[in-house]
Amino acid sequence: MSAGSIPAVVLAGGKPGEALATASGVRYKALVPVRGRPMVAYVLEALAACERVSAVHVVAPEEVAAALPGVRHVADTGSFLGNLTAGVAACEGARFSLVITCDIPFVTAEALAAFIALAEARDVDLAYPIVELGLCNERFPGMRRTSLRLREGRFTGGNAVLIRPAFLQRNAGLIEEAFAARKQPLRLARMVGWDLVPRILLASKLPGLLPLSLAEERVQRLVGGRVAAIPLAYPEIGADIDKPEDLGPLVA
Repeated sequence: MSAGSIPAVVLAGGKPGEALATASGVRYKALVPVRGRPMVAYVLEALAACERVSAVHVVAPEEVAAALPGVRHVADTGSFLGNLTAGVAACEGARFSLVITCDIPFVTAEALAAFIALAEARDVDLAYPIVELGLCNERFPGMRRTSLRLREGRFTGGNAVLIRPAFLQRNAGLIEEAFAARKQPLRLARMVGWDLVPRILLASKLPGLLPLSLAEERVQRLVGGRVAAIPLAYPEIGADIDKPEDLGPLVA
């Protein structure tokens, strides 16, 4: 990857009537109010303040786009993969796109810039941020996160990726499957190799069994490309609001 401005895609779609939206009195998750404002607005602010980000495209239903005047709107396709593909396609001519979800209202421009810089240093087709679970618990006590024990520590995933469009085209089906399994570490392990399953099961007692480098190598073998997990000291990049009970600990 080379330094320069990178276009961003905000995934702000979804079905109306999700539990979080309904509990918050709105139709779509992106419009859930956090401290009096739609949570997607905070994500857009962080992107606008990040000097590494150029154009920002928002994939969303018309109702969400109408609440965000002036955004570059990409129509919601009704599926995760469709929205991801449409958003990246909107970044016409870009070598890479920063894809981020609408539900991390505490993300900062500093966190995004750090992720982009570290990802560029790895020179990969897809980069994904991971954060030590202890940092998340310290910054957001009470937040429940799916995590995985590695040799280097216990990590949880962030809600952004830096991706090469050609890589997305080659691996669309695998990416959709991985998204569906994102909160199930054992299911993800089976995708990249059954021999990782016992390593994951035993990792809490024998953490040396699963180094980050091995996990990366297996994913790269599966997708036929260069993939990197980027340890990041910014828990806000993974502090997503998914359920009504998340609003209390995160907004406090």
